[in-house]
Amino acid sequence: MLSPTTLREQLWQWMGNHTVTWTHRPDGLVVYGSAARGDGTPDRDIDILVVRSRAVADTDPAWQADLTGFANQVLAWTGFPAEILDRSYNELNDMALPALPRHLPPSRSGPRRSGPWP
Repeated sequence: MLSPTTLREQLWQWMGNHTVTWTHRPDGLVVYGSAARGDGTPDRDIDILVVRSRAVADTDPAWQADLTGFANQVLAWTGFPAEILDRSYNELNDMALPALPRHLPPSRSGPRRSGPWP
């Protein structure tokens, strides 16, 4: 029997391989929450952030079909539903910027970021 870590790593591989078949490949996939931490329970879902290319509209029919197919495939692989968060870089940037101070004070523990995101 495979260890939970090995099973998670296999799922990450399957997910990456699946996106190769998409009409519009995502710019990134991020698994977060209990599945990423490895402390999920049978009543949990698998939380996945799918980063959409700036060139693809969230309403694009092919994109929507690929997301639906992906969620269905994750369920088939794992027995757990996928909770898909679909965002573009611009949307992620808009979500993050209001929460970040424009200039961060110097840190003794290392460099800090300041200024707007690119």
